[in-house]
Amino acid sequence: ASSDPTCSNSAMFRTYFGVTMAEYAASPAVRTIPNCDQANTCGSLVNTALNDGWKNFYFPDGFALNSSAPFSSMGAAGAGNGVNIVSPGDIDINGNIEIHGLIFSNSANFNDLGTGTADIYGAIVTCAAQRSNGNGTISYDSNALGGPGLRPGVMARVPGSWRDFTP
Repeated sequence: ASSDPTCSNSAMFRTYFGVTMAEYAASPAVRTIPNCDQANTCGSLVNTALNDGWKNFYFPDGFALNSSAPFSSMGAAGAGNGVNIVSPGDIDINGNIEIHGLIFSNSANFNDLGTGTADIYGAIVTCAAQRSNGNGTISYDSNALGGPGLRPGVMARVPGSWRDFTP
């Protein structure tokens, strides 16, 4: 982080994920959800993506959830059942919400209003700031971080594996 004090070039993200934030966002296994920086609209956008089976998310404009969301949890306990939440912007979670997985942002606030119990099981990585207030918990859980559900992957050609032409 000392080489990227403003978090503008995502050096910390690349350190943890092995790819740039742009490469992560472009992965076919990642659902990008823009305009999710307001809790009153973000909940329904995320709920639709969860119902469609998405587990890896990129929020280019930030991510905000509160108790008005149409669901109370993202991800589930157990290996391979967690979610990835990635944003270069702010993450703001308030209310009674449970998240299993990995959260990465340049700034993260949990229960900042002191309402509810936003419980995070997995890990949080922030480049700049993290603030937690209220009764929620942040608990490291390696099971929420592993398994096929959290490997977005990058499509790459494997030599000798296939041909897209007729010899």
